[in-house]
Amino acid sequence: YIPVDQDDIRLDDPSQWAALDAFIEQDDYLSEHRGEIAERFGAVNPWYSNVDLRVMQDINFGLGAQSQTLQLNLDVLNFMNLINSDWGVRKVASPAATSPLQLVRFDPDGEPVFDFTGPSETYIDDPGVFSRWRVQLGAKWMLN
Repeated sequence: YIPVDQDDIRLDDPSQWAALDAFIEQDDYLSEHRGEIAERFGAVNPWYSNVDLRVMQDINFGLGAQSQTLQLNLDVLNFMNLINSDWGVRKVASPAATSPLQLVRFDPDGEPVFDFTGPSETYIDDPGVFSRWRVQLGAKWMLN
């Protein structure tokens, strides 16, 4: 359930409401579905795209009766990230963003009391290789 306002949720420390409210507001899905139960897979990671670049050169040799070719290639994966470090960066949900509330206890009326343990933003830069540019060199000797 995505709370509409502070009266919709019991927090162990009421001063956490400002942080929880800011977390909800910065996320398009959460802010548009206040007062509703979040549907399964309702929010998805932001669109991600990258551009790869390949430069290839064939060098022909006529050795004897057989022609031979040396093929050299240079691949730059996620080329746009090489140009600008803000481009080609994959965003993923922060692990803390998937469960931002922790159940602390139940009050005497049986109402759950929560603690906001979430981050300030839903998505973080993927620390893996998909958000970084990479270079790959290759060579192939072809006997024709």
